[in-house]
Amino acid sequence: MKMEILNKKEIYHRRNISRGQSLVEVLFAIAIFIIGVFTVGFLLIDSQTSLRFSIEMAKASLLAQEGIEALYGLRDGNFDNLVAGVHGIVFEGGVVALASSSDMVGKFSRAVSIVDVDDKTKEVTSTVSWTVRGSRTASTTMSGYITDWKQSDGESMYMAITIDEATLASSSTALSSIQFENVGPQDITITDMQVQWNGLATLESVTIDGTLVFTVSTSTSVVSGEDFNISDYTLAFGAGEKTIDNITFSAPVSGTDFIVTFVLNDGSRKHVLIEI
Repeated sequence: MKMEILNKKEIYHRRNISRGQSLVEVLFAIAIFIIGVFTVGFLLIDSQTSLRFSIEMAKASLLAQEGIEALYGLRDGNFDNLVAGVHGIVFEGGVVALASSSDMVGKFSRAVSIVDVDDKTKEVTSTVSWTVRGSRTASTTMSGYITDWKQSDGESMYMAITIDEATLASSSTALSSIQFENVGPQDITITDMQVQWNGLATLESVTIDGTLVFTVSTSTSVVSGEDFNISDYTLAFGAGEKTIDNITFSAPVSGTDFIVTFVLNDGSRKHVLIEI
């Protein structure tokens, strides 16, 4: 009888242990399920957030590009329309104009900055910013240079420049193959030049049609945006097209645009923007 009672107690004890183990397993399974649900939910939310941000960034980039193109439109109407400062872009009756402050397109704020480089060149930047979520903001920017392509002052009006074949050579240390010619009724003379680029490299030499017109061996190093004197180079009336063989630099200058300026004998300037 005593043996029977002990067996019953042992069976009962074993059943309790089994039930306890089953309960732990159930709780563990529920915990794993909840973690899985939250993980999947988080990934879905994160995916939707990333997709929404990508769409917004694409819209912002288009608006920034539109801002730059609007400035080119203003330039084509009259270079003097590009007034230095920070502006917005407005479209009035199909005509582009500068606003006194940034403009809003939906949730996007656009500001265009115009900086005078010299009397014929502007540095322009179009920045679009917006609120992503809560207090978090994002922005995208496009920039470049705009020159007065008409440039109808003095001797510069007779200088025609072609950059279709312009390229970087010699491991990106030389800007080559810029063609120009005198299309006017008289001889014109180039006395100075200026080249703008991004980076720490310095300008070392300039060769035109096989003639070395500038070298640092007879002058100091030239940095971006600095005027430098060259051996006077005369473009005779009817002489045809001439070529800048090389503008050489002390180090590679890849990944940058260039603005090359020719200063004529009468002080007028001819600019050309080269995007490579």
